[in-house]
Amino acid sequence: MHVKEFLQKSFMVLMILSVFGCAAIVDERVVFPVPPEKERFEWLGTYSAQADFDSRAIKALTGGGFSSGEQFFGVMGIAGGVDGRALVCDLAAQTVKVLDLDNKKISLFSSYVFGTPVSVAVDQQGQVYISDSSIEAVLVFSPDGLLLRTIGDKKVFNRPSFIAVNDELSRLYVSDPLDNDIKVFGLTGEFLFKFGQPGEEPGEFHGPQGLAFDSGGQLFVADNLNARIQVFTADGEFLRQFGERGTFHHQFEAPKGLAFDSEGHLYVTDSRKPSFSIFDPEDGSLLLWIGTETPQRGHKLGFTLPTGIYVDSLDRVYIGDLMLGRVTVWQYLSTAYLERAEQATKPQ
Repeated sequence: MHVKEFLQKSFMVLMILSVFGCAAIVDERVVFPVPPEKERFEWLGTYSAQADFDSRAIKALTGGGFSSGEQFFGVMGIAGGVDGRALVCDLAAQTVKVLDLDNKKISLFSSYVFGTPVSVAVDQQGQVYISDSSIEAVLVFSPDGLLLRTIGDKKVFNRPSFIAVNDELSRLYVSDPLDNDIKVFGLTGEFLFKFGQPGEEPGEFHGPQGLAFDSGGQLFVADNLNARIQVFTADGEFLRQFGERGTFHHQFEAPKGLAFDSEGHLYVTDSRKPSFSIFDPEDGSLLLWIGTETPQRGHKLGFTLPTGIYVDSLDRVYIGDLMLGRVTVWQYLSTAYLERAEQATKPQ
């Protein structure tokens, strides 16, 4: 199918879902694309508070009551811990929360009072790194939420934003959109180097945001205000770029969050588009987009201001929404996932 025809069909499907309302979405299996096209994704849920895990009958009886630690207010960065749970930066509530799909629970990660928690990353030991733009530093926590140390300060950062860990090199990468560069540290806190400067030329930045490493160790950077994705070696050497400014789904307006699935596809959120998109990371071609054509507040499948994105080891895709204060989760129907599902249905 031609790309234009596919996008038009995708939009029509989502608009039909919108017309029929949330009840159909809650009670029926939602996949994308719809048959006869091959299913690629399945919607798992949209979570604003602990009450979203309860049945509608329970919510009606309880009035949807929950504590502030069980509710999202303004989601930014998302990452996963070694235990399979997702860590969610709730910028509006100045907290970091745990979204545990397996145990159907939302809870506080730490009692620490954050200023402006923007992004989170986890190393292979389970240590949690959280950038806080208010104190201009990255905070490092134990897996159970105890503050261990601080990386950087106002002398190093202007506004630390999105972060990524490279376990192989024991490095922490931090985008700084006001300094228009990427700062690199050892995981114990020592400053190593930085790369990038203001501008539009290859290797230059205008408000860099999301960071993600592919399986080969290449660093992908969401060059937000230049409306493009740039690719570097782990040492900051420019390799290539793709993307152009525009309102179509294969174009960018303000790319924000980046993530990779188990098959190496690149996921991108754009804070000016009510959807997320999947790209071929080599040539930058659009593979698929999911969302709505225009922002629709309250639509289960859409977004108002998408921010962080994270893909876990099971290929569940978590997308944060700053304005709606919620996390939407899709299951990518990868080869590995389908094989696990088939094994689970076989007689023991």
